[in-house]
Amino acid sequence: MVRKALSVTRNEFVSLIHKPKLLLIIVSIVFMIDSVAKPMKDLSMELGYQLNIAEPFIFITSKGINIVIIPLIFIAILSDFPSAENSGYFSLIRNGRVSWLIGETLFAVLSSVIYILIIFLSVAIYCGDNSFIGNNWSDYTLRTYIDYPDVFLYGTMFLDTSVYTQGTPIEILFQTLLLMMMYIFILVMLMLMFRIIGKKSFGIITAIGITFVGLPSYATSSPARWIFPITHTAYNWHFNEFFAEPYCNMSTSYIYFITLMTVLVLTNIYLVKHSQIGAYYE
Repeated sequence: MVRKALSVTRNEFVSLIHKPKLLLIIVSIVFMIDSVAKPMKDLSMELGYQLNIAEPFIFITSKGINIVIIPLIFIAILSDFPSAENSGYFSLIRNGRVSWLIGETLFAVLSSVIYILIIFLSVAIYCGDNSFIGNNWSDYTLRTYIDYPDVFLYGTMFLDTSVYTQGTPIEILFQTLLLMMMYIFILVMLMLMFRIIGKKSFGIITAIGITFVGLPSYATSSPARWIFPITHTAYNWHFNEFFAEPYCNMSTSYIYFITLMTVLVLTNIYLVKHSQIGAYYE
């Protein structure tokens, strides 16, 4: 079973590598660097500060538009997941339904992790010549408001106090990476669920929809905004910018994501055993 599951995972990666849509990762990287990392790096150099290597990515994932762009590009890359050659009737017979599902789930985990790490490493490499590796916030983050109050007052390239007052750079970077990986994994498993029942297009629409629908909730103070998974993705959205008070505990977000992932995995296990997969797709 393990060998068959790994074969399914390998075939998915082989199929993905040969698809032109993989180039959308470059689009994602260029967008993140050009719209956020480059202005932040340029300003820090102009002011004579170095950045902590974690700060640009943390800043990227603290902005609503990026929280949407990152998963949407991944949805576009995996819009035909699972691949037709991996989910056909004969492939399912050869590998077995359970092995097939394990392989697809493993691919969902690995692809989510790799995608987010590629974005982080690309941004880190770009900013590397004016960055340091450490577990303390940079003077750019902590001292600009003191040394250059006018720049800080009208600047938009600074981390919110709701971020750097809540932990160290490494701790917050780890949680930021993990939250985004978990969210993307949920989207992929959701797409897989609809793919199993032959409703691929509806799965893509649903994954896009829950990403867009939840984003405006950030502008509200209603507790109802925490119904949407996208709201749990950004670290800074969990905390009040002016008071050391959480809007939502980080542990609550992890429980929320783990529960959602478990439900989706169990649902897919049930569906893969009872649905007529491999015989029809949109």
